[in-house]
Amino acid sequence: MIFKVSGITFFLPTFIFFPSPFFFFPTQMTIILSSSIIYVHILLLISHTVLGDFIGVGSSGNTNNNSTIIDILVEQNRFQILVDYLNKTELIPYVNDLESATLFAPDDTAFEHYQGPEIDKHILLYHFIQHGQLSQDFFHGQLLTSNYERPNLLGPKKKHNGQRIKVTKDGKLGKGGGKIYINQAQITTQDIQVNNKTYIHAIDQVLAPPVMLDVLLRQQYQSYFDIMALAGINSTVSQGKPFTVFVTKADPLAKFNSIEHAYLSSPLYGGKDLQSYLNYMVLYNDTGPNYAVDMPTGKSTYKTANGESITIDILDDGKIMVNDKQMIQSDILAANGVVHELKDIPIPDTLFFDSRKYLYGLNATKFVTLLDRFGLGDYLDDSKKYGYTFLAPENDAIDENTIPNHIKRDWLNYHISNSTWTKDSLSDGMMLVSQFASKPMGGALQRIPVYVDSEEVFASKPGKSIRFDHSRVITSVDDIRGDSIYKISDPLKIPGDMLSQLVVDLDLSTFIATLYVSELADEIRQAKGITLFVPTNDAFIRLGLLAKYFVHPTGKQHLQTVLRYHAAQELLYYDDMMNHVSEVPTLAKSMLRIRATQDKQHVVVGRPDGSDANAGNILMSNGVVHKLTDVQIPGQVKITNYDLLVGIGATTMVKVLERANMTDVLNASDCVVLAPTDKAFAHVDLDNLYNDPYQLDRIARFHLLKTTWRQDVLNWQSDYQTYLSGKDKVIIKKETENDGGDDDLIVVVKDKESMTAQVTGLGKVTAGGGGVLEINTVLLPIRRGVFGLPFAWSIVVLVTIVMIVSSIIGVCGFFTYKIYNRRRLGYRAV
Repeated sequence: MIFKVSGITFFLPTFIFFPSPFFFFPTQMTIILSSSIIYVHILLLISHTVLGDFIGVGSSGNTNNNSTIIDILVEQNRFQILVDYLNKTELIPYVNDLESATLFAPDDTAFEHYQGPEIDKHILLYHFIQHGQLSQDFFHGQLLTSNYERPNLLGPKKKHNGQRIKVTKDGKLGKGGGKIYINQAQITTQDIQVNNKTYIHAIDQVLAPPVMLDVLLRQQYQSYFDIMALAGINSTVSQGKPFTVFVTKADPLAKFNSIEHAYLSSPLYGGKDLQSYLNYMVLYNDTGPNYAVDMPTGKSTYKTANGESITIDILDDGKIMVNDKQMIQSDILAANGVVHELKDIPIPDTLFFDSRKYLYGLNATKFVTLLDRFGLGDYLDDSKKYGYTFLAPENDAIDENTIPNHIKRDWLNYHISNSTWTKDSLSDGMMLVSQFASKPMGGALQRIPVYVDSEEVFASKPGKSIRFDHSRVITSVDDIRGDSIYKISDPLKIPGDMLSQLVVDLDLSTFIATLYVSELADEIRQAKGITLFVPTNDAFIRLGLLAKYFVHPTGKQHLQTVLRYHAAQELLYYDDMMNHVSEVPTLAKSMLRIRATQDKQHVVVGRPDGSDANAGNILMSNGVVHKLTDVQIPGQVKITNYDLLVGIGATTMVKVLERANMTDVLNASDCVVLAPTDKAFAHVDLDNLYNDPYQLDRIARFHLLKTTWRQDVLNWQSDYQTYLSGKDKVIIKKETENDGGDDDLIVVVKDKESMTAQVTGLGKVTAGGGGVLEINTVLLPIRRGVFGLPFAWSIVVLVTIVMIVSSIIGVCGFFTYKIYNRRRLGYRAV
């Protein structure tokens, strides 16, 4: 016969009785009695088992001090798989030897749903704690020490440092009441008493021992673990030592800006700071982890793995603050420690960001490496006394091969300004002072030009577009511990020598030509710390014939003086000149006056009616260049009409004047010379002219005008008396063919308009008030007769006079003859 009660199958012997005469024999009676006794024992066992299912919910079960955990588990039909595993792992003797314990016993259903690693001895020991504990003694957040010990993971061997089990409660959190969870498993049956010191609590899941910290973090805090792995901290928390780790769900680098994030994420440059930052979230205590449940109320200070201290404050309301950051989940168990989750991660005091770190974060690492290599790394140190502005080119923009080694230090210094210039403090036209002390400038610090424009196209909001020289600002960072950084698109170029800087500007080509003609190029180039005022090509054009004179060999000395006068022996940037009226010495040994206009719109260089200086500062290795609208001629340059005639190549006219002894008149202050070109004299018989003193004198004097120079071309339109006579005049007027266009002038001989000459050039002398008008025709004075009239008119006048006199004489003779004839005939008056 087969019986099955509470999952246990019993096999009972069956006796079949056949009628027999020997039924009542004693032997048969013995068999019957024995079978009855067996049945009674089976019934008692069945009754005990069945009743145990109903009364085994507390200490009221049929237990005694001699019962063991195994006995109770066997009696309970729902723990057979657990008993099998205990038997398989040979733990039954160990369990039977326990004097007191608490077993969190997964039922058979828990094992059937279990999907973890293979059940072994360690997993089973994790379900035991050393002392008996009733459910009423459990409280929320309680940590229990299991019988599963792993050497040194949670402290020294001499202490009982079994793997921890965490109690959580749903509902009433204190002792007694509420649902009770052991790790994630719920207690389904509480307080199954084995004896007075031992209890069993049935749970609905198999408990898994805590994993190592690195595994736990990878499973539950992936972003945090990835940063730990980047810093190499994951290997630290994987060691067989007890650690306490503070974490956050968010990326621990999210609180930093993009540049700081990039720096900390760079293992090569930010690795140590990242390690220090994350190690600040790690506590190591060789006596064991720092469980929140064990921390005292109030503030406590703990030493972190990076050597700094961290403060944990347990408030009266139970909140836990870590350096003022709230703990939102505590005592997350790991095999070698514990994890506490914070709302935000505190930053250690030792983590700061200076210019060096920001340059690394901006990927300007080549620039930093060069600064260190050439002894300029101190500029980046936080211990420096003053703030600086760094202009850092991108890595891809720096080609070391294009920068000679002997100038690399100067080149680097040129990318550093000795003040802190924020984006808002920069303005268009500024000249930042760099740290490059230029030898050609006499040790003065070279400047960096700044250009600021408004961003309009594709701009989401109004902003500034900033350039340093020709390099555009890509990224700007203000106030990094007193410094400013600008990431620029291209490296700055140290200003070259004068000629290399000016030759690219075609508007200054005439000035460069005069430098070579005067042989002053080397002198200007080698002068230290100068300000060069360079007239434009139009300025030289406005000089007229003087420009031709200056490039003539006879004008070389004067040209040298003029060019030296344009080289001030001080460094004057446009802002300096705009804000200060000054007179500065020049290479010409004379003073040059510089002043701003009253409305502060222009800078005037030279005399009160001097030249406007262009606002642009053209930097050169030995100073700065400003463009001028006019050539400035110093007072010591005395150019006469004679000098000018020689300089413009009017050699024939000079000979005519010399042979006519007119050189004294030539240099008079009120003498303007009409100077025909040598080509114009090609149409004149010079031999006859030279041999005819009278005509020579007349022609010489006829080309000298009694007037002072007029600056404006249009103001020349008038009649002018010549040195020949008050009646020998010329008319200067605008050429009729160009009434709607150019200001070309012609000279017309008065009273003989057929005699004209075109003015091909004008030049004002500096000695006196005269000048020279170059013309393309030799003017011939009118031949005059009586009364100073032209010869033809003289004849007309004489003929007219003769005719009038003759008429008068005829009339008088006629009347005289009439009177005489009447008297002769005897007529008398009545």
